[in-house]
Amino acid sequence: ADGEFRVRAAQVASPDGGVEIRVRDNTQLGWRSLLKSGPHESFGGVIGFTPRGNGLYVISSKGANTSRLLKLDLTTGKSNVLIEDEHYDVTDWISNPSTRTLEAVGFTRARRVWKVVDKSFARDFDFLRKLHDGDLSIVSQDRANRTWIVVYEVDQGPFYYYVYDRVMRRAKFLFRNRPALE
Repeated sequence: ADGEFRVRAAQVASPDGGVEIRVRDNTQLGWRSLLKSGPHESFGGVIGFTPRGNGLYVISSKGANTSRLLKLDLTTGKSNVLIEDEHYDVTDWISNPSTRTLEAVGFTRARRVWKVVDKSFARDFDFLRKLHDGDLSIVSQDRANRTWIVVYEVDQGPFYYYVYDRVMRRAKFLFRNRPALE
């Protein structure tokens, strides 16, 4: 759905095992094909519309060795590579819940690594990287993007959940999901 909650993009499985992205300019118009990926190209999916609604964020390996973050122009269909890693796939992303701007993109190497897109979040990620040892994920954000629920995944124990206040730069431990694993 776009910023006005209108369904304007769809992901369709093709008979050959590939994926097609279809879009429409408004809900009264028909669907048109924007991007097709073959069965041997990994497709991470549609992330969402760009802030102005004239583009679509997509994770795809089309024409590349790894999955990367693309911005597709809805008018021309042209794709623009926003973020990629030569050796590792884009696996995660965080966007602002109100503005839909991209904040950070994650790659899974030996551990999850985040690349901050919006530099205003660099201090948040610096703080969160030091808070707990584990692979960080942002589970939820409030609409003001002030409060985050974060989780740390560790390979030798439970997942650890915190509530993080971005303005105060404070985190409070909430719970671990399976205490018996400690």
